[in-house]
This record gives sequence, structure tokens and C-alpha cells, in this order.
Amino acid sequence: ANSGEAWAQFSLGWYYELGKGVAQNYKIAVQWYQKAADQDYAPAQNNLGVCHANGTGVTQNKTLAAEWYQKAADKGNAKAQYNLGRCYYYGNGVIKNYSTSVEWYVKAALQGNTSAICGLGVCCKYGYGVKQDYKIAAKLYQKASANSLSAQVNLGKCYYHGEGVAQNYEKAIELFKKAATQNSADAQRMLGTCYYEGNGVLQNYNEAFEWFQKAAEQDDESALNKLGLCYAYGQGVEKNEMKAFDYFSKSAGKGYVGGQCNLGWCYDKGIGVEKNYQKAFEWFKKAALQGDEQALFNLGTMYYSGRGVSKNLNTAFEYFKRSATKGHAKAQFRLGECYEYGEGTSKDLAKAKEWYQKAADQGNEEAKERLKNM
Repeated sequence: ANSGEAWAQFSLGWYYELGKGVAQNYKIAVQWYQKAADQDYAPAQNNLGVCHANGTGVTQNKTLAAEWYQKAADKGNAKAQYNLGRCYYYGNGVIKNYSTSVEWYVKAALQGNTSAICGLGVCCKYGYGVKQDYKIAAKLYQKASANSLSAQVNLGKCYYHGEGVAQNYEKAIELFKKAATQNSADAQRMLGTCYYEGNGVLQNYNEAFEWFQKAAEQDDESALNKLGLCYAYGQGVEKNEMKAFDYFSKSAGKGYVGGQCNLGWCYDKGIGVEKNYQKAFEWFKKAALQGDEQALFNLGTMYYSGRGVSKNLNTAFEYFKRSATKGHAKAQFRLGECYEYGEGTSKDLAKAKEWYQKAADQGNEEAKERLKNM
């Protein structure tokens, strides 16, 4: 390394980063990566990018990270190509661009990079940068699943939801268990969900709680929300509304929409905290901005009754409508009422019946009764 051999400088940086044979020292690792990177050694350029991305041994700088990934990716380094693809996917250090992300994922995938293959699967599932195709997504997850925890979990989700493959809870659980035992928080949460819902296994709230707890210990935002629900309803654990509030707060603080909506529910109903309609409104608003149908409905009820905000039937109608079009049964019923009685909109019995029917089709009993009497 001291004689200027780039591969040796890179190797020495790697030893310092991992603490292999030497005391772990990120700053020294970065110094050796820098020496090798300055000689256009692609593996060092990629690792230097990782250090800048994570703030390991240097001040975090995602723009500089992307620049180093670019240098290595242009030389054909598969890891850098994948990392650069992630930068464009998330908009880290570059302007978000799904199409460019896919281009780099493809380059890395063609070299056998399983993370990139999984990343392509995600893009195919959601139609990011490519045409949405669940079947291709499932095939890509399958191809990468042998060496990728994320691919195992995503393939499990395909089987769980029946997306791109025939729904098969048993296969889903098999994949979730395999990944969960390797400490995948995503898999642990999904396995907990299987036990919570009783899908593919006998419903077991105790088992669900344990798996949610494992995922929550890794700060999984959705699992934190799930634990809040367990404590709120006493499912798999003794009911404790204060703990429910705490877990919803943690989840909401991470920006998770379910946690935000449930935290609003706590403030609205006084669950684990004193009632505070203004705070309830604020949290429902945060969740609604992410398109959550329950939060949209809740905002509609607050505007309708004037809880935490000035009463406004027109605005209530708009929120009920937004929630109803997303399939929320109670919102569909309330929207039907708005049309029947002319609340926030003009009376329209035909539209009222239409929305009552949509709600009734989902089992809403109030809507069924209303239809009988119209």
C-alpha cells in the first residue's frame, strides 16, 4: 500500500473499516480508500461513496457519494452501478429519476448483482421507470431470492397478496420464516401479520406480538405501529393504552402513515393521553397528506362536527369523497348521506343510492338499512 499499489491501498482500507487484523478505524479506512480511488480503482471509489453516503469516517455527503458511485459505475463496477441506481431511485445526491435508476439496475443485474435484480423487481411491481408488471416482478424476486433477503421477503409478499403468482400463504410464510430467522425486520413484521390475521396459520396474537416486537427492536416503523395496536386492544399482551400511545408516537415520528393516523385516533378519543382535538386534527392531516383513506375519513368527520377545526360541511364532503373513492366503506356511507340530505353538496338521491350501494357491497349495515328505506 505504501508503495502505491491501488489494490493494496483498497484492501488496507477495507481491513480498517471492518477491523480485520487491525483496530477498527473509519477515518483511516477512508484515507486508504481515497488513495486508491484517486488512482481510478473502481472498488475503492465505490466504497468511498458508501462512506460518504453513510457518514462513515467522513461528514455525510450524499452528493459526493453519488459522484464516486458514478466514477466506479462508469468503469463497470456492479456494486457501484447498483448503488448509483439506488441514488436515482431515492433521489439521494441526485435528482430522483426512476428511468435512470432502472438503467443502472439493469447494468448491475446483467453482472449478476442480486440486489439490483431485486431492485428491478420493485420497479416492475410499482411501475417505476418501467411498465408495471407483477409477474415479471415475481420472477425477478425468485431469481434473486437465493442470495437476497429483500428478494425473499418481496417474493413472500407476492405469494401473500397473490401478486404475479397464485396466492399461497404457506409459501409466503415459508419465505418470511427463512428471512425472519436471518433477522430481516420486514420478514419478522410480515410473519407477525400472518399470525395476527390468521392467514396460512392459526390466528395467534401472542405469536404475532413476539414477531412484531422483534421487528420493532430494529426500529421498523410499521412494526412499532402494530405493537401499538396490540397494546391498544390487548392482543397478545395485557392492554395498556399508555404503551399503545407511546408506540404510535414512535411510529408516527418516523413518518409512518398508519402510526400518524393512530396517534390522531389516540388524541381524538383520549387513548393513553388526554383528549386534544387540535392535535388529533394535526396528525390526521399528516396521514391524509400521504393519501391514507382512514385519515381522510377522520378529517371529514372532524370538519362535519367541528372537532379541532371550524365546522365546514363543504370541506367535510370533499374529504368523505376522497376517502370513499379509495374504497373506505364508512366514507362511502357518509358520502351517500351528504348527497341524500344536501350536506356540503346539492341533494342528489341517485348519487346517494350509488354510494350507499358501494358501502353496502362492503357489508356496511347502515347503508343496507338506508337503501331499504329509500
